Amino acid sequence: MKADVYEILYSYTDGSHAKSDDSFKTTYRIKNLAYNHVYQVRVRAITVINKEIFIGPWSNIAFITPYPNKVSGKAIGTVSNPGMKINWNIIYGCNGYNVFLTTSPKGKWYWNQSTNTKATATSAAIKKFRGSKLKPYTNYYVRVVTRRKRNGVFCTVPVPRADYWQARFLLRRG
Repeated sequence: MKADVYEILYSYTDGSHAKSDDSFKTTYRIKNLAYNHVYQVRVRAITVINKEIFIGPWSNIAFITPYPNKVSGKAIGTVSNPGMKINWNIIYGCNGYNVFLTTSPKGKWYWNQSTNTKATATSAAIKKFRGSKLKPYTNYYVRVVTRRKRNGVFCTVPVPRADYWQARFLLRRG
């Protein structure tokens, strides 16, 4: 049976700020989302047969997870033991953040660390890259990605395209 229209329901992860629309055919563009909130989204099919309306069950929940858009940092430590302290804005409704590093923004990104499972953790001190000390006078590119927990398990959050980075730090001290 083919659906005549679909209904979408989206809200913050706590259920507040809910909005719905039951008039779209196959695609729907959600506009004007808050940049600092994770949203949950559900969809269901609606079919009309002989003027009788049939409403399907809601889909599983999918999440729209933004990335922090305000990342900053500074060099810490010494020339022999360099590091960086990075900060970012809160993304409400997430369960923490993954921090990725690279020395080539179009190259491979490496997971560096995860924060506590709280959205309020908005900083990280980085002392290592790929298991070794950070190197002075080296450009490091940083990417912070939200983490989302569902039924006690972390969901996969897509990583931005390969050349997307939020901050770059040249480590030099002294």
